Amino acid sequence: MEAIPSARQKVGMFQQPSIADYERMLDAVLAEDVADAAREAAIATTEMVQAGALESGRNVHNLAQRSVPVHRRGIEHAMQVTLDMARSGIALPDLLTAAEPRLRGFEHTLLNKIETVARRLAPGAIDGLRADFAARTDRAMSDLKVGFIGGRSVDPGLADTTQAKALRLLKAIYDETLGREQPTFANEVAARLQMTEIDGRAAFAYLIDKGLVKTFPSMPLAAAVNATGVDAIERARQRPDQPSASFPDVTLNNVINVYAPVGQVQQGTSASTQSQSIEGDSIERVRAVLELLKRDLQCCRASRLNRTYRGTSTRSRRSCARPSQIAVSSPGRCRLSYSLV
Repeated sequence: MEAIPSARQKVGMFQQPSIADYERMLDAVLAEDVADAAREAAIATTEMVQAGALESGRNVHNLAQRSVPVHRRGIEHAMQVTLDMARSGIALPDLLTAAEPRLRGFEHTLLNKIETVARRLAPGAIDGLRADFAARTDRAMSDLKVGFIGGRSVDPGLADTTQAKALRLLKAIYDETLGREQPTFANEVAARLQMTEIDGRAAFAYLIDKGLVKTFPSMPLAAAVNATGVDAIERARQRPDQPSASFPDVTLNNVINVYAPVGQVQQGTSASTQSQSIEGDSIERVRAVLELLKRDLQCCRASRLNRTYRGTSTRSRRSCARPSQIAVSSPGRCRLSYSLV
């Protein structure tokens, strides 16, 4: 396999990195994650002492639970260092060959304390955990070979073009202004989409040139979706895996970004199916999101009943048709947006 092309201009003042440089950096990154694991183990031990369960199987279970997110983060950190080095010109297979013994050592270090406790309290209790760690490491190296880390593409490809950013910006403006009297501000929307100021302005200029948004001369950067923009988004939703006249080089599936710690994004059509398992620390955040979604849906049903028997204002109808976005912030980031259509 060829070295991954560098995304930045080579600067003559820097030396070309070597495998030895990579090994040094990888060791440093993994050492930080080992320190995190030690802190988590200390917290777990304190919890078990307070619960009077230090000499029970619960202690093994608690230590194992806390080790899973540390291992997952450490593997992702290692893969990111590997990717950066590959972009500097070192062949990816050579990097992965150098990485594997260090990643196996990382597994062993995390499991060592748990094994010591498990040997005394619950022999064989962590055999499954050992297999899971090994499988996660194998998957991470295989995924990087095809351009993914933690279920996310590391090749910006089509999603990094001005046209793709313009489609994302238009969809957000559509969500914020459809059926409303007040415009939104393109620079603020672009910032919420994590675009740079330059990228946001370029995307907004594309939408103006294509006639997809209404602008307001008295308010620079203010915008609202117009009829042409509505048609573009609704056609894209009907055929999310096909380009359109307004966005001939990208599709809606190509440019929609989902941020979640579970880290799985798949493209598909209406006939596609997808399954996923969720590990340890993600479950509570997912439950929290579902609880908020359930509450908004109940509110929406109540609004419909109110509309049937008493009548409601136009404003109520709009709020029911477009529930607010949900954002759950925690040590692992989880953001979910939805709308009723």
